[in-house]
Amino acid sequence: MGCFQWLFGQSRSSTEVIRPSMKLYDGPTEMIVPKGEQMFGMMPLCFATYPAIALRLPKCDEKRLKQSLSKALDLVPKAAGRYKEDGEIIQLNGAGVPFTVVKSSEESAPVRIEEKRLLDLATFHRPWSVRQGLCAAAAIKLTIYKDGSGVLAFSRSHMLFDGGSAWTFLGIWASLAKGDSVKAPAYQQDYMQRLLPGDGEFQELAMKKYGVSPKASIFSKVLKRIVIPLVGAIMDTFFLHGGWSLTRHRLFFSDDDLARLKEEATPKEVPANMDNWVTTQEALCAHMLLAFRPLLKKDSAGDVQMMFLLDARKALSLPSNQIMGNGLTFTSISIPTQQVLSMDLP
Repeated sequence: MGCFQWLFGQSRSSTEVIRPSMKLYDGPTEMIVPKGEQMFGMMPLCFATYPAIALRLPKCDEKRLKQSLSKALDLVPKAAGRYKEDGEIIQLNGAGVPFTVVKSSEESAPVRIEEKRLLDLATFHRPWSVRQGLCAAAAIKLTIYKDGSGVLAFSRSHMLFDGGSAWTFLGIWASLAKGDSVKAPAYQQDYMQRLLPGDGEFQELAMKKYGVSPKASIFSKVLKRIVIPLVGAIMDTFFLHGGWSLTRHRLFFSDDDLARLKEEATPKEVPANMDNWVTTQEALCAHMLLAFRPLLKKDSAGDVQMMFLLDARKALSLPSNQIMGNGLTFTSISIPTQQVLSMDLP
């Protein structure tokens, strides 16, 4: 029992592994993990862009949640698999997802869940253990309170799901829990791989951008096999036992605020071959770009560099329910300084 569990009165836990029925799955038994997803699987927990999602439930139906989770794993067999060979391959073996239930002595589930409490409300698996197949790539923890409310925490490896894919999986699970019929999400791994540069093109891009060609070397092997696992283990220990990085500042936007930002960011006129659909993420990024404009500094070329965590599915013509776990969601932009100073919405 952790210190937060002792403080907040969590006790009496039990864990059951939920497996898919595998009746609907007739695909391959193994899949090669894309390089981008492997990279994210090497990141420490504190860099994994929210490795856990916690949801407050007004009422908990443990049996229904477990049954619907099994059905969701039928549609997304990757979530019930296990990685091997340091994360280079995922086995679609139906090994399952651990589902832990905790009975809390607190009266009611918190309305706002602070990041620090994720250490006890969620189950975290160390990235190295996930890559070796020693732990599941996902885990569920349900904390039930005295009034019947609860907190459902879903944690996962970034190799398995990026942020958008994690919410897609939760949406599938929620629909099945309500008794709705749900279609399997999209994978399209081959198409996604074609979007990424091959090794030769990657070397050319690196040379053009940075003047260096990052060829494989003894140093890169030592970095991957020794340095990164060692540093990651230390950082994960600070995260799990000290809450390191769980005190970040957060901004809260009301539904009305988001609607206004989207309206302001949506162009009134667009070229004939484009639509005027602006996602909430894009609207927030545009707002931040303007809000932080006085603080932006120029780079050596006189431009401003900013990086956003944008969902790239729309820009890449991928369906909104595309499942992936790699870095396609990173968007870096470089804007001439004078253009930044004169920007306005929409």
